Amino acid sequence: MSDEDEIVRLYGPWAYRSPTDAVALLGDYSGLWWIAGGWAIEAFTGESRPYADLDLSIPRSDVHLLQLHLAARLDVWAADRGTLRPLVSNVSDSVPPTCSNLWLRPSGADPWEYDVILMDATPSTWIYKRDPRVNRPTDDILWACDGIRYLRPEVQLLHKAPGLRPKDQEDFDAYLPLLDVISRDWLRSAWKSLTLTIPGWTSSKPDLYRTAGDRDSCPSYACRMSRIVVLGSVFLPPAALEPFAAELARRGHDVAVIAPLATGSVEGVLEEYVAAVSAGPPPIVIVHSNAGNYVPGIATTCEVVAVCFLDAVFPPLDGGSWNVVPSALAAELNETVADGRLPRWTRWWPETVVEPLFPNRAMFERVDQAAPEVEASYLSGELSASPGWASALPTTYLAFGDTYAEEYDRAVSQGWPSDRLPLDHLGLLTSPATVANAMEKLLRTIEVPV
Repeated sequence: MSDEDEIVRLYGPWAYRSPTDAVALLGDYSGLWWIAGGWAIEAFTGESRPYADLDLSIPRSDVHLLQLHLAARLDVWAADRGTLRPLVSNVSDSVPPTCSNLWLRPSGADPWEYDVILMDATPSTWIYKRDPRVNRPTDDILWACDGIRYLRPEVQLLHKAPGLRPKDQEDFDAYLPLLDVISRDWLRSAWKSLTLTIPGWTSSKPDLYRTAGDRDSCPSYACRMSRIVVLGSVFLPPAALEPFAAELARRGHDVAVIAPLATGSVEGVLEEYVAAVSAGPPPIVIVHSNAGNYVPGIATTCEVVAVCFLDAVFPPLDGGSWNVVPSALAAELNETVADGRLPRWTRWWPETVVEPLFPNRAMFERVDQAAPEVEASYLSGELSASPGWASALPTTYLAFGDTYAEEYDRAVSQGWPSDRLPLDHLGLLTSPATVANAMEKLLRTIEVPV
């Protein structure tokens, strides 16, 4: 009899639950929560597998907050070293340090629905339960997909290593080839600092570390360093793209950021983009915002591996001509022209509207000071393309919120790998790791090495 069968025999069956169910349960929960276990593996690898339950996770200090949220819906039980104890929902019923899980179900007559893993984490810091020397910022142990937070794979593997079971070995085999260089290094460093032994670790995988020299021979996409060119809007300075570019570089990619200087002429902007893309081996091209206008011209002039639209303009697939700035917006902006130039993008709207798009005041001020005052002639610029310009181009679309909802819907209708993150238009500035994770996942679906 397997361990899972014995648990069911002793404690009762489990109901099937998915991440969608978790969102329905915790969508309005005020505390921090995320998904771990098998569903986190599926979200990262894109490969489906059977699950005995859905593993949720919260900071240990938030147990009472979760109890209050679930009151009258689900009973909360503390699973502690083979024992189960109900927690009274209307009092602060603390759990001992040895308790690592909470089990949830509507009543004693119903199957269990959720297994909640308790982690030693605060809003700022996560600490590994077996050794406090291993810790990270809490934001760095999570990533998001379809608006749902998941535990990062390297942290998942760290928890699975002690007492490795056959199914855990399967998880290692699924996860390891997809880890980026930085994640591998962190996992290797964490293991070396631990005083515990790691039973079951096979001799065929004694060391996860791969050097830059052998990265090219690695069969996994995540181990290969890609050349990536990030093309920013004419209205934003490089400073708005640097955190995202730094995150990509941290993962081992060769990254170039281009914010065009020829801001009065669409021809000049296209020339700058083309020069950057063609300055080395064929790259993955990432376009943000207004830079999406130039993809047809780039794709027909340069050899590229793939294009990823990040909350960007999506030119018409049937070709023809189009305005690089929508006519309604151009009419509004023409009213703000002074001395032949537009105000900086950060000043198109009241500061109270724009500043919340930035992670902090300092970054807002930095981008504001560096933003170009684009020549007003750019508002009347037009581009054109031949029909079917994207027919042979590996392309993905990643939207942030609803700013480019129409473009996102068109990408989905074309069958492009697409996703939408619950971020504002400058999501690549406020959440660079989340955007990079989602972008890499989309590119892997079209077998692009990232």
